[in-house]
Amino acid sequence: MKKIIRRKKLSVAAVAVVYRPYFMARVYGTHRVPTPARLLLSESGGSLVELALVLPVLLLLLLGTADFGRACYIGIEVSRAAQSGALYGSQNPSDVAGMKAAAVLDAPDVPGFTTANVTVTTGCECSDGSSASLNCSTTPTCATNQVTYVQVTTSLNYTAPFPYRTLPTLAVLHGSARMRAVP
Repeated sequence: MKKIIRRKKLSVAAVAVVYRPYFMARVYGTHRVPTPARLLLSESGGSLVELALVLPVLLLLLLGTADFGRACYIGIEVSRAAQSGALYGSQNPSDVAGMKAAAVLDAPDVPGFTTANVTVTTGCECSDGSSASLNCSTTPTCATNQVTYVQVTTSLNYTAPFPYRTLPTLAVLHGSARMRAVP
């Protein structure tokens, strides 16, 4: 019959004393306690320093990209508003207020875009595009048919939400559309 030997359970402090070299090797990579010179030469905080140096540049790049994307979006909206006003004007060439309203209603997400930002011009020209006459004040001499046109021009002053030292803070966004009116 074999004898069963029971061992005493060791406390945590006793285990730490017994296995101290093992714990020191895992923490510091050596069995010795680090000296101040070793701590100065250590590379343990290098990633945090790199992050602190690169993070402002990445944030500036992110803000610039967001601002540029917003400017492009508003520019597209202003241009589409001109097309919408001209499309309405091609069906109703005498309704100038309706053309302006159609342009403004097509760009509801653009802040500060009102009927004051929309200019409407009508006129007559030859069907080949020559001899244009503003407001049909003079009749163009055409070898072919005479047509009526509607031109809607939109503009908006865009200010960047984040000012940059090297770039201008104000940009003027334009849109223009010209269509022939239905007689």
